[in-house]
Amino acid sequence: MIAHFLTRSLTPLIFGTIAFISNIAEASPLIQKDLFFGRNISSGGVVSEEQFETFVDQVITPRFPNNGLTILDGEGQFRNNAGMIIEEPSKIVTLFVEDTSATQAGINEVILAYLNQFNQESVLQVTNKDELKVSFGAGKNLIDNDLVPELIQADLFFGRNIPGGGVVSEEQFQSFIDNIITPRFPAGLTVSDGDGQFRDSSGMIIEESSKVVTLLFEDTVINEQAIDEIITDYLQQFNQESVLLVVDEDVAVTFDAQSVPEPRIVLGLLLSSVFGLSVCKSKLTN
Repeated sequence: MIAHFLTRSLTPLIFGTIAFISNIAEASPLIQKDLFFGRNISSGGVVSEEQFETFVDQVITPRFPNNGLTILDGEGQFRNNAGMIIEEPSKIVTLFVEDTSATQAGINEVILAYLNQFNQESVLQVTNKDELKVSFGAGKNLIDNDLVPELIQADLFFGRNIPGGGVVSEEQFQSFIDNIITPRFPAGLTVSDGDGQFRDSSGMIIEESSKVVTLLFEDTVINEQAIDEIITDYLQQFNQESVLLVVDEDVAVTFDAQSVPEPRIVLGLLLSSVFGLSVCKSKLTN
């Protein structure tokens, strides 16, 4: 069940490898799909970690084999008609996909399968189509440098597997943040630990740990150059093939309670609390 579900806290398990949409042309319009799967079972018990992992492997990945995915662990709560606070664990799956009828048909099949398999009432679906741009390296000119600068959001996905063996350690990545990212964006950032998967051309499911860095900054030429420098440095320092960059220029940001958002983006405020900032970018779909 996920009716009235509100996210209380999210532990990101973000997809780390960049191959997940490498065969989709960068010029193709991509949208973000977030699916919220409640884990309470009406007849008792919960959907286990193993059951959900199997669901991802057998239901979601076969329908979106080249897109990969992002999984968030969530804890939500709502108050029922009797005034009792109900808590429910959840899984939130994020996909970057093309905006086509085939995509929506696949999403619908995933939702229906979950409802039937785990006796659920609903799965919340959130779509973000607003100014979403994706690239896999530096120099792609994703950012519109407005004459009057405005705040935008950029998410950088750093895969940690090193070709030839080993991974980028926690200490190495912290040093990268301290010495490469923070000097260019001293106002602050958010780092999320990740673990994601995709299916390769042989049908094997590939998993990779990752780090995801979220930045809010003005869309200036200087900041765009700084993003390119960060990506280039990571590629060279850790022998990487690519870094996924997702830019969203349609965000509203507030650091206090003075600004009241439109009703259609209230959910975006709730979801984005994981970043410690009010970043509104999600829109509900029917």
